[in-house]
Amino acid sequence: MLRSRALRTLLVAAAASNLGDGVTVAAAPLLAASLTEDPRRIGAVGVALTLPWLLFALPSGAVADRADRRWLMVAADLARSACMGLLALAVLTGEASIPVLLVVFFATTTAYTVFHNASQAALPMVVDRDGLSRANARFQTVQIVGATLVGPPLGGLLFAAAAAAPFALDAASFAVSAALLATLPGRLRPERAEAPSTISADIVEGARWLLGHRVLRTICWVLTLENIAEVAGFVMLVLLAREALGLDARGYGVLLASFAVGGLLGAAVTERLHRQVGDAGSVVGATVGMAGAWALLAATTSPVVAGLALSLYGFAAVWWNVVTASFRQAVVPERLQGRVNSAYRLASWGASSLGAAVGGLLAAALGLRAVYAGAAVLVALLAVILWRRLDTAAFAAARQAAVS
Repeated sequence: MLRSRALRTLLVAAAASNLGDGVTVAAAPLLAASLTEDPRRIGAVGVALTLPWLLFALPSGAVADRADRRWLMVAADLARSACMGLLALAVLTGEASIPVLLVVFFATTTAYTVFHNASQAALPMVVDRDGLSRANARFQTVQIVGATLVGPPLGGLLFAAAAAAPFALDAASFAVSAALLATLPGRLRPERAEAPSTISADIVEGARWLLGHRVLRTICWVLTLENIAEVAGFVMLVLLAREALGLDARGYGVLLASFAVGGLLGAAVTERLHRQVGDAGSVVGATVGMAGAWALLAATTSPVVAGLALSLYGFAAVWWNVVTASFRQAVVPERLQGRVNSAYRLASWGASSLGAAVGGLLAAALGLRAVYAGAAVLVALLAVILWRRLDTAAFAAARQAAVS
C-alpha cells in the first residue's frame, strides 16, 4: 500500500522541478552551442554536469543516512534555485560564457547529488515494499512528462524567444519544489541502532555492502558503462540534430520530446513486462533496446528515424530504471539506503563525466557518427554479458535474502 499523502507531495514536487529540468535540458546545450562551436568545449559542459557525482556522491549518501532526508532535499532545491537564477541573470546581462556555464552546472549537480541520494533513500520510508515498483513507475512518468515531453519543446521555444527565460523558469521550479517538500508529514530521519561513527566509516560500510552483493555489483558496473555511452551520445545530440538532421532549436526540442513518447509507454507497461519476463529478462531486454537505439542514430539522416530511435531509447531506459531502482530499494537495508545508493551512483554516474569527454574528443577526431556507432557496439556487448552472468535464480535469491 502506498502512503498517499507523503507520496503525493513527493510526486507534485518532482513534477515541478522536472518541468524546470526539462526546459534546461534543451536550453543548456543551445546556450553552449551559441557560445562555441568547438565540440570539446561543449563536451566540457557535459563534464561539469556529471563530475560532481565522482567527487561528492559518497559523502552526500553518508549524510542522507544521518540527517532528516526531507530537509536535505529542501536545502538542495534552494541551492539549485539560486544557481539557475544566477545563470538567468548572467544570460540576461550578456555575461554568460562557457566558464560561467561550467561553474553553474558543476554547483547545480553538486546540490543534486545531495537531493538524489536523499530522495532515493526517502522513498522506501513512505512506500511499502510491495508498492516500490508502482511508485517508481509513477516517478518515471512524472519525470518523463516534465523533463522530456513538455520541458524540452518549451525550453526550445523559450530560448528562441528570450535566452534567459528557460533558466529563470528552472530557478522558480526548484523554489516551488522546496516549498512543497517542506510540508512533508512525518519524520524522514533513518533509525540507527549502532553507535555514532565517522563519515568515512559510514562511506566504507555502504561501499563494502554494495561490493559484497553480487547482483547489485554487476548491475552497477554495467550501468557505469551504459552511462558513459549515454552521456557521450546525448552531449553530442545537439550537434547531430543541427549538422546531420538539419534541425533548428525548436526541432531539437521536439527531438528530445520523442524520447518521452517511448518513456511514457515504458512507464505504462513496465510493471506488466516485469511480471512476464522477470528481473533478468528485464535488464537484458532493456539493454538490447538501448543498443538498437544507438545503432539507428549512427545510421540515419532522417529526423523521423532519429525520433523513433530516441523513443526506443526512452522505452528501454525507463524499463531499466524502474526495475533496477525497485530491486535496489527492496534488497538494501533502510539504514544503508543513502550510502549504498551513493556508492552505486558514484560508479554509474560519476564515470559519466568520462562519457562527456569521450563524446567530445571522439566527435572531433572521427566525426559524430563514430560516437553513436561506438555506443551501439559497447551496449550490445553489455547485453550479452548480462545474459550470461545474471539469471532469474540470482535475482530471486537476493530478494529472499533481503526479507529473511
